[in-house]
Amino acid sequence: TVLSIYVNDTKNHMLDLVQTISMMNVSVEGIKNINRGDRYIYDIQCYVTGIEQLDKLILAIQKNQYVEKVERVIR
Repeated sequence: TVLSIYVNDTKNHMLDLVQTISMMNVSVEGIKNINRGDRYIYDIQCYVTGIEQLDKLILAIQKNQYVEKVERVIR
């Protein structure tokens, strides 16, 4: 599963996001960060066991005050 995480500032939140994901017992397989000038977008590839774990993961990520939105990328 790939999640696109949009943050509302230019600080690098990669470590914090990886910690949040790891605390949910989800493995991170890859990270791509995109700097859009006034914000970052992180594409994080992770392995989830099912839709229930994915939903809990998205909710946990959205609790961070710097996160604008989280989208699942369907390819």
